[in-house]
Amino acid sequence: MIGVILLLIGPLGSLTASADCSTIDMRGANQSMQGTQPMCQGAQGTCYAYTAAAMADAWARSHLTPPVNQSALDGIRPTSPTPLAASTRIFKRASRGATQSCNNMTGTCGPGDGLDGGNVEDCLKYLGPPNNGAACDHRQVFGESEVSYDFNRVQLDADYHPGDLAQPMDQVITERRTRRGLGSGGNFGTGRTSRFATRDGEVFFAGRDSDYLTRLNAAWDSYLAQLHAPTANEAEVARLMSRQLTCSLQEVGLPAAQIPGSLVDNTNEVLRRIFADSAHGNRQDFLNRYFAQACQGHTYRIAPDIPKPTVTDYRLSTHKHDQAALLQAINTSLERPRGTPVSISFCSTVLKNPSRVALASRPLPGHGVTNGGTASASDDLTMCREGETHNGMETPDASDHAALIMGRKQGPNGCMFLVRNSWGQSCERYLSDQQGFECEPATGDIWVDQNTLANVIYETVELR
Repeated sequence: MIGVILLLIGPLGSLTASADCSTIDMRGANQSMQGTQPMCQGAQGTCYAYTAAAMADAWARSHLTPPVNQSALDGIRPTSPTPLAASTRIFKRASRGATQSCNNMTGTCGPGDGLDGGNVEDCLKYLGPPNNGAACDHRQVFGESEVSYDFNRVQLDADYHPGDLAQPMDQVITERRTRRGLGSGGNFGTGRTSRFATRDGEVFFAGRDSDYLTRLNAAWDSYLAQLHAPTANEAEVARLMSRQLTCSLQEVGLPAAQIPGSLVDNTNEVLRRIFADSAHGNRQDFLNRYFAQACQGHTYRIAPDIPKPTVTDYRLSTHKHDQAALLQAINTSLERPRGTPVSISFCSTVLKNPSRVALASRPLPGHGVTNGGTASASDDLTMCREGETHNGMETPDASDHAALIMGRKQGPNGCMFLVRNSWGQSCERYLSDQQGFECEPATGDIWVDQNTLANVIYETVELR
């Protein structure tokens, strides 16, 4: 019946909307996600930047004149998430009057000055007017790799004992599975991996971006430690670190053309200046300066201009978690002609074990977890809790995350949303073998029952 929305009682007694569930897939021809693939954030808490970068690229695709051919798609320059995170952090700090400052020499820079934890909204505002921040072409900074995401589940022998780790790994591993796929954001090279064992544990291999950022963070930590030496000479430490970082990136196979500067007489002058200029700043200053150099000549502005993002708050603490309204809003957004995906901030544990997570009634201490949305921008708060409460107390579930909804279809038991995540092209991390979950092995995109997902969404961001 046209125009009729049926209200049903959801799994937790909440009202959910069951409307038209005709198939929508933004990856299709002439759609805003055509030709895109999942990227891999690896071990870094930069899901917000991966989500925003994908939204920005989708916005550009949505304005191509159909029919869209491969040549037109190739003309879309992919926005690089990690430089976007660094640029956004510096821009936001400067826009507040540079009130946040620190001094490495006096030790006033704190440990929480990296890129982990942030807001989709901030990234989109940085890229859009009136700021018109420059985006970085991902290919020019991180390159392309055949390996998008590696995941291993390691099953150890029943007779395994901790001391056995001293043995060659092949003697204790009885099962090893690796999934690989095409796309940006893989390990350096085509097969470099590291090994780790734990009883029936999970092993995650960082993607190219994550590995790269790990190297940069390690270099910054080393630089900071050397600056604190009693007899430290700032200029000499910066010179030595320029050589150390250049060699570190070369070790893992990063092409010389993608390393800012070059090593001459044991000094990379570009990296030396980056370290030296960051001596009285913090990690964000260092990373921003690094990527500004790495992206030099490969920056661009999203065209047409990205509009101001529309942010809707569904936190329980604000009494705005109306599941029927949430689902109706998402479906309305999906139904827009050549529309763009919807960013959701949610509890990602739902993708692994939905019975173990729920929204928190108030922001909870999250022990430094990453928050994907704007509703809880602080790195030490989470909107998610473990599914059960203990003596009336809510226990934090450190799974605040950001991802995209880019489609829907009718499933066996109701409407399902298509989620594009930043965990690479693998199904290993998802609960895809149970009712209400379907992961596509070829892409790593996952279909999730809309009610199950809506239960743990606490914010949406749209481009209209």
